Formats: sequence, structure tokens, C-alpha cells
Amino acid sequence: MTEAPAEHVLLIGLPKSANVFIRNTLMETLGLQSATFVIPGVRQIVNPMALFNFVEGPPAVGGQHMAPDDYNLDLLDGAGLHRIVLLVRDPRDALVSWWHHL
Repeated sequence: MTEAPAEHVLLIGLPKSANVFIRNTLMETLGLQSATFVIPGVRQIVNPMALFNFVEGPPAVGGQHMAPDDYNLDLLDGAGLHRIVLLVRDPRDALVSWWHHL
């Protein structure tokens, strides 16, 4: 199994302020491009061709919110994306968001 290039960063999460800040900071400080490979509105499924273009393309920050199901995880594994960064949201922030939106 091959590894994806180390210059690629997979950032999974909703486009909330912290994730957008981290993505933009990585792009600016490391000179990375932005890439998306999840089919919008379709159960958060990874588009295999877009994922291939991400891995084979120039160094980039890729991903959006995606389901951690067998299909997506198998695609990420097959693409050589084995390093994962998990962003854990501050529970206080989640509570404020829940109160604000619901």
C-alpha cells in the first residue's frame, strides 16, 4: 500500500470557524492549495476521481465533512491517506451552537 505525499493534509469537519481558520492557516503558511472531494448533499460520500486528483495533484488541504463509513474509509485507505488529524470541538462551543441554532 502506498502512502499519500506528506505535503497533503486531510482536514475533516464542517466548515465552521475553527476548521476554516486551520485550513486557511495551513494554506497560507505551507503554501497549500484547497481541494474538495466529497459529493455535496449525497450522504457525505467521497468522489473517487476527485480524491485521486487530490492525492496526485500539488500539495493541498483537502476534505470536508464526510461520513466515517466503510466506503469512505476504504477510499481514503486505498488512496494512501493513513495519517489522520482529529479535531475535537470544545463542548462549551458545541453547547452554545446548539442553543443558538436550535
